[in-house]
Amino acid sequence: SRGWADQQYIFGNKEQTAQLQQTDEEIGPIVCARLRQEEQPLIAEFLSTSDATKTLRSQWSWLRVHDGLVFRELPPKPVRSTTYQLLVPAALRQEAMQQCHAGLSGGHVGTRRTLEKAQQRVFWIGWRAEITRFCRKCDACNRYFRGQLPRTAHLQPISSGAPFERIS
Repeated sequence: SRGWADQQYIFGNKEQTAQLQQTDEEIGPIVCARLRQEEQPLIAEFLSTSDATKTLRSQWSWLRVHDGLVFRELPPKPVRSTTYQLLVPAALRQEAMQQCHAGLSGGHVGTRRTLEKAQQRVFWIGWRAEITRFCRKCDACNRYFRGQLPRTAHLQPISSGAPFERIS
């Protein structure tokens, strides 16, 4: 499994990231509760919070604390080991998408590969749709990618009797 030592903090300063996690409107209440206690809090504590906060509360058993940061653990599958996704506060989501799309490998890798990279590193409610929108709006990608290529017919052989009999 990918251990904590291998986990990359793509935002540099852990203390600042931890502070942003705790003060974030969506993930802050869950992060603070997870830092305080191991057992899942009652839903009554989160009645006045957003739907995203309530959804994160339902994923309580997957949340892990390491170095003062809260991560979401993805259980292993046949094709991947255990993955720890950083819960990303709203203030860092733009940077997270940029890092996954262009920053970590130095190239604009497209929507599918950006989603794969993000799934290995970060999490927030609605991350797939937000990253897909981000990739569609990427200026560098839109300058390079001209859209769907027109469909063309298969090549047909042209028979000729001798060399240079038919020149087009």
